[in-house]
Amino acid sequence: LWHGANWTFVVWGALHAAYYLASRLTQRPRAQTVRLLRLDAAPRTHALLQLTLTFLLVNLGWVFFRADSLPDAWYIVTHLASGWDTVLVSEPIRQVCRILVMAPSKLLLGAGGILLLEACECLLSGDDINGLAQRGPVWMRWAAYVLLALAIMNVGVTHEIPFVYFQF
Repeated sequence: LWHGANWTFVVWGALHAAYYLASRLTQRPRAQTVRLLRLDAAPRTHALLQLTLTFLLVNLGWVFFRADSLPDAWYIVTHLASGWDTVLVSEPIRQVCRILVMAPSKLLLGAGGILLLEACECLLSGDDINGLAQRGPVWMRWAAYVLLALAIMNVGVTHEIPFVYFQF
């Protein structure tokens, strides 16, 4: 109710409460399932599954948070999986080409960002970013600062978007 007098916010809060309660109530069965599937021997796979499930559930909740009404939210939820048959079956290659032709800069920017994050992950390997930056040459640190500032200025939003709480 903090977010506004709309049923969508009540459902959003109730969904998160339900997620929490389900998590607490299914702790033992989930632990048994982890052992049965031997996910405890593959902690990264287990963590990835947990992360993916949490991401999907929270995003489902955001549908209710951002929808104007419960019927709108319900329409979105019930149509999330619609239309995939035409994308995947009828013209998948044309769709991919259309995506690549329409926004190659966005594709390259996204791929570059992913590569940058992966490079940082490989470089850090147990060290924190402050330790890595302090050991490196000063010119390299300042070059990184300038590049990050330029990236923020060039990738940032160029038109005003009102802060989410100002919309209530």
